Amino acid sequence: MVSEVFKHGYDSPRGEAFIQRMNAIHRHYAIGNRDFLYVLSTFVYEPIRWCDRFGWRPFCQQERLACYYFWRAIGDRMGIHDIPPTYEAFEQFNREFEAEQFAYAPTNQRVADATRHMLLSWFPVVTRPVVNWGLPCLLDPPLLAALGWQPVPVAVQQLANTALKTRSRLLRRLPPRTEPDFFADQSIRSYPEGYTLEDIGPEALRSRL
Repeated sequence: MVSEVFKHGYDSPRGEAFIQRMNAIHRHYAIGNRDFLYVLSTFVYEPIRWCDRFGWRPFCQQERLACYYFWRAIGDRMGIHDIPPTYEAFEQFNREFEAEQFAYAPTNQRVADATRHMLLSWFPVVTRPVVNWGLPCLLDPPLLAALGWQPVPVAVQQLANTALKTRSRLLRRLPPRTEPDFFADQSIRSYPEGYTLEDIGPEALRSRL
């Protein structure tokens, strides 16, 4: 869904259709506005933080603001209210929400473990033990604690950080892409023969959507 909106824009017929589909799915769950706000904020700030740490270059200020206004526009179309009015205010909300709400729960761990299993399936079998060991290196201590995951040794964390930063230095030397690379244009394991809008959503809900 995100890639479709990235590619076509939130005001395009296809982008609007995917946002409406997302809203229809969300209506089947009791989700509070603050929870919507927090998830929306992660789409703004987590990619920026990742690229600041491991990208071939950090975001410039215009790009940071573009991320904020892009996702704010999507939040408006999702019916999310009280979106903080500035980039800085929304980031402060993001930090404060995490400090207040991050805590361990068994449900957190079940979702995290399922996500970890899914991510590992994307890699060749022989590399999965290394990837499985390296995943916690990418998470900070409060998130690790909330998910019930154990931190890996400091030496492994340093090795993972060094590997990712080496990758970023190598990427700087490559010629820039001339065409965007959208996830929606790639072969997607869940839809090996492609998908339509009606295919998107939890299987148990699709007949009602």
